[in-house]
Amino acid sequence: GSRLQTVMTFESLPENLRFHSTAMFVTKDEVIYVLDRNNNRILRFNPAESFEPVVVGEVPAEHEPDLWDLFVTEGGTVYVADYKQRKVLAIRPGDATFTEVLKCPDPWRPIALLVQNRSLYVSMASMARSQAEGLYEYVMPSELHLE
Repeated sequence: GSRLQTVMTFESLPENLRFHSTAMFVTKDEVIYVLDRNNNRILRFNPAESFEPVVVGEVPAEHEPDLWDLFVTEGGTVYVADYKQRKVLAIRPGDATFTEVLKCPDPWRPIALLVQNRSLYVSMASMARSQAEGLYEYVMPSELHLE
């Protein structure tokens, strides 16, 4: 029958790699990406290699990010929703910094996202309301299509 199985516990990690996860994504190869909201970074776990996570990207604290969601493409590009800055950011494998993909119009803020082909789908909310106000599609120009 079905049962809940532990993949990893916080206590099993070195202190500098412990995280507060608010979103995660699992690829078809079962590589796990975790949004570490407390440290403004994305961690990647590949259980086939090691259970120790690798930091694949970090938004500098001076940018005052508030990361809410992430999506990972088949090519490994990681997209993140930054609620406070009203931006969607992306980082490609091997890159050291995030690229701004979309600045949401005021007063909208991204809360959930998905990428399909060249389209970025974003669920947005306003600061005045906690529920999603709508779903939007942004067709990314070729210079922002990071595959």
